Amino acid sequence: MEESAFFTQFPHMEHDSLEALKSLIEEELYLIPEDRAAISRHPEIGYRIAISIPELASISEAILSHHEWWNGNGYPRKLKGEDIPIYARILAIVDCFDALTRGRPYRRAVSPKEALAELRRSAGIQFDPGLIDLFTKIIETE
Repeated sequence: MEESAFFTQFPHMEHDSLEALKSLIEEELYLIPEDRAAISRHPEIGYRIAISIPELASISEAILSHHEWWNGNGYPRKLKGEDIPIYARILAIVDCFDALTRGRPYRRAVSPKEALAELRRSAGIQFDPGLIDLFTKIIETE
């Protein structure tokens, strides 16, 4: 969807606010607490957008919960273990793998092997350990 069409459909979203968040995510190496708080609201913003679009409503809960941690230390609701929706647990793993293997302006990309090792280190802490095992098997057979 073209940006202008996006903002036509969602006039309540302020272009400047989204651009500021995008800039912080892509460019900043160190975030002050206010910036970190702004970025940590993205699951709730994504949820509100998705719930308002019939085609995306079914995944809105996954969007809201994709930063919840298996051990309960995530956000925004501090869900733990199987209280985290299964689609959110899957999205969290895939999102992390993608971020690790594609890199960011502030961090180099790593190989799929290195990314899987990082995911395994976080199994049982950040990620569902059973899903990490399954994801690892899938990636290693490709």
